[in-house]
Amino acid sequence: MSQIHFLGWADRPSPRYPTWGWGLTIGLLLLALVAGCTQVGSTPAATADQGTSPPTAATPTPAVANQDPALSGIGISEVLPVPLRAEDPNWIELRNFGETPVTIAGWRLADKTKERFVFPADLPLVPAEDLVVVYFGGPAGQPADRDFGDDRCARLYAPAGDPPAFRDLINECALYQPPAPSASTLVDFVLWGGKSESAAARMAVETGLGTGGGRYLANPPPGSVGFAAGCGLGRVRFTRSARDTTTAKFAQPRDPDWDVYPPANLSPGGGNTWGPPIMMGPNGKTLASASGISFGWRWPEGIMHGPKLATEMGWTARLQIAADPDFTHLLVNEVTVHDPVRHVLAPGKYYWRVRVEHPGEETMWCESRGFEVLPRPAGLPED
Repeated sequence: MSQIHFLGWADRPSPRYPTWGWGLTIGLLLLALVAGCTQVGSTPAATADQGTSPPTAATPTPAVANQDPALSGIGISEVLPVPLRAEDPNWIELRNFGETPVTIAGWRLADKTKERFVFPADLPLVPAEDLVVVYFGGPAGQPADRDFGDDRCARLYAPAGDPPAFRDLINECALYQPPAPSASTLVDFVLWGGKSESAAARMAVETGLGTGGGRYLANPPPGSVGFAAGCGLGRVRFTRSARDTTTAKFAQPRDPDWDVYPPANLSPGGGNTWGPPIMMGPNGKTLASASGISFGWRWPEGIMHGPKLATEMGWTARLQIAADPDFTHLLVNEVTVHDPVRHVLAPGKYYWRVRVEHPGEETMWCESRGFEVLPRPAGLPED
């Protein structure tokens, strides 16, 4: 077997053609190499006649579309499930709580039974603080108003549906981004009338949008919040991840900041106000006391309360006590960060109400309540 020998430059035999041929060959190779590099480095405009595909243009990213739902800024701001009059439409209102325009084309609304509405592709971006109201079961052929305009609200119309969409004292509303309903596309959720075992309610609990417990009961037990025909749900802030983003200690509430709105306070296409405090007592008749009658209330959902928190956040409560139901003759007009508070009152009939105030804004007054102070029998000890 012959040995294999690897040739080095010194081992190579002399070429069979003149040495100038090497120079010519190398020169031609260099020219070809340079020409090839020039052709690769240049990008001529592609046309269909060349049989090549034109370059693909980058697809513009819509403003805050299909991002983390907690960062989208869009939320449900007000709901009227069951109007007072059967012929009136019910409606769902959305608001851009954020600071950036948001596209909601292709977003969906669903109730406890099925998907109810898909926002049209030609709906413009929703500017910051602007509103979109969807009416269900209004006059047939009502034209949509997709222009936010001076009133900063777009109005859309949909059939009532079968069964009627959202029109129930025990129901829910879920708002989803595209492409399909899931925990990752659930943007907002509100439940009224009772507990829910729906998939949306379970996802709302998972994502921190609510407890799924149905705080707004159709037939409330004593001391709980009632919900009836003509009433709506509304909120001023959308605090999915924090009640107040300036401080971490109020982070991750488990309930959205919803209040029950009586019919007179509904405002489709307009700004919302905080709901009224919930009165706890006194009720009916009470005995006179040297230490004073105790007045207590529950602060509206979403408003931090208690002496320390109220002072930090700037919230106060205004308590009024009067001898007449019109509150023209005030006996007490007190601003406080405490509850309950006590006031000594002589035997007689009185009326009281309370609201919560903040610099530049205030809640609705709670419904006034009458009570009577009776003389305390001699020898009866104080409570």
